Amino acid sequence: MRQRVFNTGSQVKLLATADNTVCRSFEGRSISLPVKVWRLLERLKNDRQDPTLSDTIRVLLLNHLAGNSYLEDREKKALRITV
Repeated sequence: MRQRVFNTGSQVKLLATADNTVCRSFEGRSISLPVKVWRLLERLKNDRQDPTLSDTIRVLLLNHLAGNSYLEDREKKALRITV
């Protein structure tokens, strides 16, 4: 699978396939969470050996959304999520 990344300032668009059938956009935002939750997320990041905390949070959130049927099957397949 070829990937092309376009950086447009704070927004990064990833075209997951050469034929542009899947496009994910990421926009930088900030969120506030209790310190205990941040520590748990950082611990999970280290346990999973994710390069960034954003990666850990993104995987957790997408898996939860997929598990609750908020993502279509083609999106799950493109993101390699099995539920």
